[in-house]
Amino acid sequence: MKNTRLVFLSLFSMSVGVSAFVACSGDSGDVAPPTPDAATSETGGDPPKPPPTSDGGSGADGSSDAGVDGDLIDDGGSNIDPDASDDGGLDDAGPDGGACNKTTNAAAPVQSTCSSLKPRFGGGALVAGTYHLTAVAALGAPAFCQNQFKSVKIQQTLEVTVNAGIATIQSVAVAGVARERHTTSMLTPGANNTSPGAIAATCPLAGASSPVPYTSNVRGATQQLILQLPYGNGDGLYRYDKQ
Repeated sequence: MKNTRLVFLSLFSMSVGVSAFVACSGDSGDVAPPTPDAATSETGGDPPKPPPTSDGGSGADGSSDAGVDGDLIDDGGSNIDPDASDDGGLDDAGPDGGACNKTTNAAAPVQSTCSSLKPRFGGGALVAGTYHLTAVAALGAPAFCQNQFKSVKIQQTLEVTVNAGIATIQSVAVAGVARERHTTSMLTPGANNTSPGAIAATCPLAGASSPVPYTSNVRGATQQLILQLPYGNGDGLYRYDKQ
């Protein structure tokens, strides 16, 4: 089911594709920001500190004003191999779905960061529109983030349409120097728009649905979609801003 979740990201094992997300408890509350700093990046530093509570958080979940609301990760972590010969595992999901959609990747590339704080997700109604990936944070233990994490450049655009609350997501994404990937999937919120939702790939290969923690809300007048998706062989937080 790991591939199913990742496919719409179309990147990697995913990772940029993110590919096997572990559902977080999150039927209430907001996604707390895993704001990157010396403690949560490859540069090393002291043990991770809680993110700030002021507005304008820069974490992948973009919700630092929600305060600290998450769990410290004490194990795991994975990197995406930026080498062109490794697309993160997308090959497991079949060939690129170029015929799936004609979405243009107009998003600016972003560098991934690393966080040892797994947020809780607030769910929310899904909103149609064009979304650009604006932040990515791999989830890992402090030791991984400090000593092993390797940042990679990721670029992704989503075209989201919503019908009866269910989103069809057409994605085009690139991780590192891997080739561009086009995929399509469907994201269904939990009951009453709670998290986790369920995501199922529809193109290039159809797959069974699997849980995906998410938050859909407005931050600083910007509609955001935050998903916990695969990152390498682990998980990551992906933040998309509606254009």
